[in-house]
Amino acid sequence: MRIRIGDIHFMGQLLPVAVILIISAIGMFLIAWYGDIQINQEIQNIERVKNDKLRLLTDMLDSNLKNAVNLIEVTRNLPIVKDVSHSEFISETTRGIPEDKDLKKRILARDILDKYAYFEFITFNMPNGDFYMMEPYSSQLNLPYLNFANRDWYKGVMKTNDTYVSEVYISGTLGHNVVAVRTPVFDDGSMVGIWGGSLSLTNLGSNLKKLELGKNEQVFFIDQNWNVIADSSESVTQSGLAHYPYSEFIESIHDMETKTSVTTVSGTKMHFIYGSVDVPHNKWLIVIQQPSSDVFHTVDVIRAQIYLDIVLLTIVMSASYVIFRMLHSKKILVAKIAAAYNETMSQRDKLIKIDKIKEEFSAMITHELKTPLVPIIGYCKMLRNQMMGQINEEQMDSILTIEKNAKRLETLITDIMDVRKLDMNKMKFTMEDLSIADFFVNLESSYKQVLAEQGKEFITDIPMTDHTIQTDKIRLRQVFDNLISNAIKFTPDENGKITVGWKIEGNKIIFYIRDNGIGISLESQQNLFQKFYQVDTSARRKISGTGLGLAISKGIVEKLGGRIWVESDGKTGTVFYVEFNI
Repeated sequence: MRIRIGDIHFMGQLLPVAVILIISAIGMFLIAWYGDIQINQEIQNIERVKNDKLRLLTDMLDSNLKNAVNLIEVTRNLPIVKDVSHSEFISETTRGIPEDKDLKKRILARDILDKYAYFEFITFNMPNGDFYMMEPYSSQLNLPYLNFANRDWYKGVMKTNDTYVSEVYISGTLGHNVVAVRTPVFDDGSMVGIWGGSLSLTNLGSNLKKLELGKNEQVFFIDQNWNVIADSSESVTQSGLAHYPYSEFIESIHDMETKTSVTTVSGTKMHFIYGSVDVPHNKWLIVIQQPSSDVFHTVDVIRAQIYLDIVLLTIVMSASYVIFRMLHSKKILVAKIAAAYNETMSQRDKLIKIDKIKEEFSAMITHELKTPLVPIIGYCKMLRNQMMGQINEEQMDSILTIEKNAKRLETLITDIMDVRKLDMNKMKFTMEDLSIADFFVNLESSYKQVLAEQGKEFITDIPMTDHTIQTDKIRLRQVFDNLISNAIKFTPDENGKITVGWKIEGNKIIFYIRDNGIGISLESQQNLFQKFYQVDTSARRKISGTGLGLAISKGIVEKLGGRIWVESDGKTGTVFYVEFNI
């Protein structure tokens, strides 16, 4: 067989084409293989996040119920709870004893309501089911009748002689879902009454709305009777399961173990994850639902990126042949372009993963740190008020130290959460009309008397006229509280003076907070609004702080469309200014 020169030339031209086709095929295979790994990892990630969210909701509900039960069980042993010496004053007219009777028990009930926001009522019933008292007293007067021996919580306590958490029912007084926590009270072995409270499930639904839920993601709490008792969107306005949009799926659940399901319901492909929460004598179900298209949106993005990569690879390899023919000597340049492309894709994946880990860790650690502080601060208050018996002076000092440091830790956690929200642009603002005169009246009522007791003077320097601005009044108050708190720390104990005021200059309104404290050096002013920065002077080292207050204040002011700055000569006081357009 003879091989001609022309054949050799033709085969030489085919060789680069064959190489390019082989490389393209291998590249497409690798992209598909690596993409499949990414998709599987993302699906596992999504399921893990969903399970973590379900676990967080379960822990939240379980913690709230346990705190409520513990609070009721601890206080039932107090002598003032066991005292029923005013029972002779029970009447149908007042649905129990009058408001001026057994004040000690009523004061205890009010303290519990102040401490634990989920309780709407604190009650005491006689062994026969008659109401002895209820706080608030106005709710006692609105009771439909005196005797409640027909309620399941009464029957449950009498049957078990132990704490009982009732079924969910609609309160006749309030008209919304509540659950009763009741415990028997014994004195010398004999039952003298039933002590407890009613938990509002409306507050539970309100807290669900504050969760950082995904697009079209909803959370439902369902009781043992398959009634929807709380939901994150308040779309379910009645308790019956028939009003729940995916009731046919819930009715198909035969057990309450934690499970995940992707099911087409009413023509919509939905992702469900659900699990149970043990409550005394019952089980509740938590359901997290979201359209599958929203749950797996990132998976679709990755899949689209894979298709795009394959198309790009095809284009690049097709162009490579032309480049090969035209710029055969530029192989190194092509290699560098490919390497840069791969490096860019790798860095993008790493950044996405780091952001997710940081966000999940921050949310977890702030929740786990803050949850134990609620009972710690609550029990400190009860011990300080000697609700659990007399304590000596040394014990009182220890309790005050515990309470003070717990509140400091609570403030630090709140500040860290605010910084995180600002960094991620997730802090929510509600803009509304604000009367500046009313705002400064509230400031004066909050600080003037308190500072006067410390020997310091609080002055409001405001014009005679009022002015209205559009802002978030809660966040603006947070800024003022931070700045006034700093001023309080750094003013002298004698002849200390703090002045707050405002003025109009052109189309701007300028607020200011002035003190006659130790001042801030020009060098320190440059870094004052950075996170965790604290002015390093011997006088200031004695004053504790997180170094986050001014950074948070700057972030809030800028999100509200304003600016903040400081002026001080470093010797004779400091002035902070906050400016907004009007």
